[in-house]
Amino acid sequence: MTFIDTAKARLRQIRSDTSGNSIIEFAFGLPILLSVSLTGVEVSRLALAHARVSQIAHMAADNASRVRISIDETDINDTFKGIDDVGNAIDFYANGRVVISQLIDNTATTGNLTDDKILWQRCKGAKATPTNLGAESDVLTAGMGLPSKPATEATVTDAIVFVEVYYEFKPVLKWAEQILGTVQKIRYSSSYNVRDRSDNGLKNGSSLTAAQKSTCNYFNTTV
Repeated sequence: MTFIDTAKARLRQIRSDTSGNSIIEFAFGLPILLSVSLTGVEVSRLALAHARVSQIAHMAADNASRVRISIDETDINDTFKGIDDVGNAIDFYANGRVVISQLIDNTATTGNLTDDKILWQRCKGAKATPTNLGAESDVLTAGMGLPSKPATEATVTDAIVFVEVYYEFKPVLKWAEQILGTVQKIRYSSSYNVRDRSDNGLKNGSSLTAAQKSTCNYFNTTV
């Protein structure tokens, strides 16, 4: 058998050999499989962010409304510390903001029974919320609530703690941005009636300095 005949026979064997098909098919499908799998990871991260932000809103409103007799700046700072523990997994304070407002019935006006007043307001987080629901000392004619959501109103006998939480979720993977967007803006709110508190004014029994208070003119992440 000549060299040419041997080469032809060998080529026929290679052509009919299918033992490497699986490896080739896997190589072609691997990029698609990785893309789908990693995008699923990003979707899971987004779901976790929604869960944590919602949890933060309910926890903050519940904790701030439970303080009895009177409430102090240190009570609010303790609430923000608890939020840091819950939101640490999503780096919440660096990418979000929480606003705690105390709503009371505005007794200065008797003609409009839906008037509320923001008695005090405290904030924490680096991001500025894109909507403004009101600032400390503002009078609200129709309660407080997120856009397109029912508003919460205080009454003469029931003060309200209203919490707004804002968070910016950013995918780690570039191709996930095509599906989820560059930034997903997440916002949740929660409100609770104040329980067993006769004095709703925010005290400063520990004589905290202006920098130690969590006033809304600061956009910091320290707790």
